[in-house]
Amino acid sequence: MNTWSELSEHEYATIWNRFYTDFKFKPDYYERLKPAIVEPSPFVTFDLSAVNLSDKATMDIDRLFLDSFRTITSTGRVMYSLDWQHTCYRFDPHAVDDIGPIGWYPDGDYYIFLADDFSFGTFGHPWQRLICVFGVSLLGHVENSLRNRLAVLRESTGNEIVG
Repeated sequence: MNTWSELSEHEYATIWNRFYTDFKFKPDYYERLKPAIVEPSPFVTFDLSAVNLSDKATMDIDRLFLDSFRTITSTGRVMYSLDWQHTCYRFDPHAVDDIGPIGWYPDGDYYIFLADDFSFGTFGHPWQRLICVFGVSLLGHVENSLRNRLAVLRESTGNEIVG
Protein backbone atom coordinates (compact mmCIF):
# COMPACT_ATOMS: atom_id res chain seq x y z
CA MET A 1 0.00 0.00 0.00
CA ASN A 2 2.14 2.85 -1.27
CA THR A 3 -0.07 5.59 -2.68
CA TRP A 4 1.89 8.60 -3.82
CA SER A 5 -0.02 10.49 -6.52
CA GLU A 6 1.85 12.86 -8.78
CA LEU A 7 0.37 16.35 -8.82
CA SER A 8 -1.30 17.44 -12.04
CA GLU A 9 0.12 20.52 -13.76
CA HIS A 10 -2.78 22.59 -12.38
CA GLU A 11 -2.31 21.30 -8.80
CA TYR A 12 1.44 21.83 -9.05
CA ALA A 13 1.01 25.45 -10.16
CA THR A 14 -1.72 26.18 -7.61
CA ILE A 15 0.18 24.75 -4.64
CA TRP A 16 3.52 26.31 -5.56
CA ASN A 17 1.92 29.71 -6.24
CA ARG A 18 0.28 29.62 -2.82
CA PHE A 19 3.52 28.47 -1.18
CA TYR A 20 5.49 31.33 -2.78
CA THR A 21 2.84 33.81 -1.59
CA ASP A 22 2.06 32.47 1.89
CA PHE A 23 5.67 31.76 2.86
CA LYS A 24 7.29 34.60 0.88
CA PHE A 25 9.51 31.92 -0.66
CA LYS A 26 12.70 33.32 -2.22
CA PRO A 27 14.90 30.51 -3.55
CA ASP A 28 18.54 31.58 -3.84
CA TYR A 29 21.48 29.24 -4.25
CA TYR A 30 23.97 31.87 -3.09
CA GLU A 31 22.18 33.03 0.07
CA ARG A 32 23.66 31.18 3.03
CA LEU A 33 22.22 33.07 6.02
CA LYS A 34 18.84 34.65 5.35
CA PRO A 35 15.94 32.16 5.47
CA ALA A 36 14.37 31.35 2.10
CA ILE A 37 10.90 31.53 3.67
CA VAL A 38 9.19 33.55 6.34
CA GLU A 39 9.15 30.83 8.97
CA PRO A 40 5.54 30.49 10.17
CA SER A 41 5.11 30.71 13.92
CA PRO A 42 5.36 28.47 15.79
CA PHE A 43 8.47 26.93 14.28
CA VAL A 44 11.82 25.41 15.14
CA THR A 45 14.60 25.40 12.55
CA PHE A 46 17.17 22.64 13.01
CA ASP A 47 20.75 22.43 11.76
CA LEU A 48 21.42 19.50 9.44
CA SER A 49 25.14 20.13 8.92
CA ALA A 50 26.14 17.26 11.25
CA VAL A 51 23.57 14.77 9.94
CA ASN A 52 24.88 11.39 8.88
CA LEU A 53 22.18 9.79 6.74
CA SER A 54 23.48 6.29 7.43
CA ASP A 55 23.14 6.81 11.20
CA LYS A 56 20.23 4.78 12.61
CA ALA A 57 19.04 7.73 14.73
CA THR A 58 18.84 9.86 11.59
CA MET A 59 17.06 7.15 9.62
CA ASP A 60 14.49 6.96 12.42
CA ILE A 61 13.49 10.54 11.59
CA ASP A 62 11.68 9.16 8.51
CA ARG A 63 9.49 7.06 10.81
CA LEU A 64 9.09 9.94 13.29
CA PHE A 65 7.66 12.23 10.60
CA LEU A 66 5.39 9.60 9.05
CA ASP A 67 4.04 8.47 12.44
CA SER A 68 3.46 12.11 13.40
CA PHE A 69 1.66 12.89 10.13
CA ARG A 70 -0.59 9.89 10.81
CA THR A 71 -1.28 10.97 14.38
CA ILE A 72 -2.26 14.53 13.52
CA THR A 73 -4.32 13.81 10.40
CA SER A 74 -7.46 11.84 9.83
CA THR A 75 -7.60 9.05 7.26
CA GLY A 76 -8.17 10.48 3.82
CA ARG A 77 -6.64 13.87 4.57
CA VAL A 78 -4.28 14.94 1.84
CA MET A 79 -0.75 16.17 2.42
CA TYR A 80 1.76 17.39 -0.13
CA SER A 81 5.35 16.31 -0.69
CA LEU A 82 7.14 18.96 -2.74
CA ASP A 83 10.51 18.96 -4.46
CA TRP A 84 11.29 22.40 -5.90
CA GLN A 85 11.17 22.38 -9.72
CA HIS A 86 10.66 18.59 -9.82
CA THR A 87 7.84 16.08 -9.57
CA CYS A 88 5.64 16.65 -6.53
CA TYR A 89 3.06 14.43 -4.85
CA ARG A 90 -0.11 14.31 -2.81
CA PHE A 91 -0.56 11.52 -0.30
CA ASP A 92 -2.62 10.29 2.62
CA PRO A 93 -0.20 9.50 5.46
CA HIS A 94 -2.46 6.60 6.49
CA ALA A 95 -2.21 5.00 3.05
CA VAL A 96 1.57 4.95 2.55
CA ASP A 97 4.29 2.68 3.87
CA ASP A 98 7.15 5.16 4.01
CA ILE A 99 8.03 8.84 3.86
CA GLY A 100 7.97 8.69 0.08
CA PRO A 101 10.00 9.49 -2.97
CA ILE A 102 11.12 12.92 -1.73
CA GLY A 103 11.88 12.47 1.95
CA TRP A 104 12.54 14.96 4.72
CA TYR A 105 16.28 15.53 4.18
CA PRO A 106 16.96 18.15 1.46
CA ASP A 107 19.71 16.51 -0.59
CA GLY A 108 19.91 18.92 -3.50
CA ASP A 109 16.68 20.90 -3.68
CA TYR A 110 14.16 22.41 -1.33
CA TYR A 111 12.06 19.57 0.13
CA ILE A 112 8.72 20.40 1.69
CA PHE A 113 5.94 18.48 3.43
CA LEU A 114 2.70 20.42 3.82
CA ALA A 115 -0.73 19.84 5.25
CA ASP A 116 -3.44 20.47 2.69
CA ASP A 117 -4.36 23.71 4.52
CA PHE A 118 -0.66 24.68 4.98
CA SER A 119 -1.14 24.69 8.78
CA PHE A 120 1.86 22.45 9.50
CA GLY A 121 4.79 20.97 7.69
CA THR A 122 8.51 21.00 7.07
CA PHE A 123 10.78 23.07 4.86
CA GLY A 124 14.18 21.61 4.06
CA HIS A 125 16.85 23.95 2.69
CA PRO A 126 19.63 22.08 0.84
CA TRP A 127 22.36 24.74 0.76
CA GLN A 128 21.83 26.12 4.25
CA ARG A 129 21.50 22.52 5.48
CA LEU A 130 18.50 23.09 7.68
CA ILE A 131 14.95 21.96 8.21
CA CYS A 132 12.20 24.22 9.52
CA VAL A 133 9.40 22.33 11.29
CA PHE A 134 6.26 24.40 11.82
CA GLY A 135 2.74 24.20 13.17
CA VAL A 136 1.51 23.49 16.67
CA SER A 137 0.29 19.98 15.93
CA LEU A 138 3.47 18.78 14.19
CA LEU A 139 5.84 20.40 16.69
CA GLY A 140 3.89 18.78 19.51
CA HIS A 141 4.86 15.37 18.12
CA VAL A 142 8.40 15.82 16.81
CA GLU A 143 10.06 18.71 18.60
CA ASN A 144 11.49 16.91 21.64
CA SER A 145 12.79 14.01 19.61
CA LEU A 146 14.41 16.29 17.03
CA ARG A 147 15.96 18.48 19.78
CA ASN A 148 17.66 15.32 21.08
CA ARG A 149 19.19 14.64 17.65
CA LEU A 150 19.74 18.01 15.97
CA ALA A 151 20.99 21.45 17.01
CA VAL A 152 18.47 24.29 16.97
CA LEU A 153 19.36 27.25 14.75
CA ARG A 154 16.35 29.44 15.56
CA GLU A 155 12.83 29.16 16.85
CA SER A 156 9.77 31.24 17.55
CA THR A 157 8.68 31.97 21.07
CA GLY A 158 5.30 33.62 20.72
CA ASN A 159 5.89 36.44 18.26
CA GLU A 160 9.67 36.57 18.73
CA ILE A 161 12.35 34.69 16.86
CA VAL A 162 15.27 33.44 18.92
CA GLY A 163 18.56 32.34 17.44
